[in-house]
Amino acid sequence: MKIKDHLDKGTKRALNDIGKRNKEKLSTKELEELMGVNRDRYERRGGAVRRK
Repeated sequence: MKIKDHLDKGTKRALNDIGKRNKEKLSTKELEELMGVNRDRYERRGGAVRRK
């Protein structure tokens, strides 16, 4: 049995409404910022931690 078989109609409707509400379009720049693409990267060199 699947989880959806155990839910009542009201709960299913509420979950579907949540999914429809979060349809916000983000720009490429905003997505990259969220993923942390432009952050500094650090690595170990000779025991010291240096920015790459």
